[in-house]
Amino acid sequence: MTVTAPRTSEPFPKERPARSPFERSLELCSVIGLVAGAAVAAEAWPGLPDRIPTQFDAAGVPTEWGGKWILLLLPAVSVFLYSLLSLVRHLPLRFYNIPWRVTPQNAPRQYGLARSLLTTLKTEIIWLFAFLEWEMTRSAAAATPRFPFVLFPVALGVIVATVGIYFRKSYLAR
Repeated sequence: MTVTAPRTSEPFPKERPARSPFERSLELCSVIGLVAGAAVAAEAWPGLPDRIPTQFDAAGVPTEWGGKWILLLLPAVSVFLYSLLSLVRHLPLRFYNIPWRVTPQNAPRQYGLARSLLTTLKTEIIWLFAFLEWEMTRSAAAATPRFPFVLFPVALGVIVATVGIYFRKSYLAR
């Protein structure tokens, strides 16, 4: 009977890797996206009708209508998601789930890549919500409301591509 040693805990860098210039620029982009989404709602608010389209079919035609207060929800959710993803970034490194074996040599790079992934996804989500806010206010103000069908497939493609790029870089950094 062979007894194997229990797996030791993964090595964690002594210090958190510093934020890269790329991460700092993404943080700035995220904050600009938060402000942009709120500014779109504030600027459009007085000119919007009391009832606006809130749901659209695949052709972009409104299927449900609701109060214009729903437009306040998007900036609020954006701020919540920004805060939540910013908090996750500060979790201890042991909570990060790296898809490859982490060694003392690759630990700083692996954790840096994971943190860059979080920051990139946060920025993409914030800007998706800002663009969604802009499209909803534009649609609400239009005589014949329409919503671009391509928004969600494109957004999903960008997010999937980001995760794919992370996996490739992380794999190469093993």
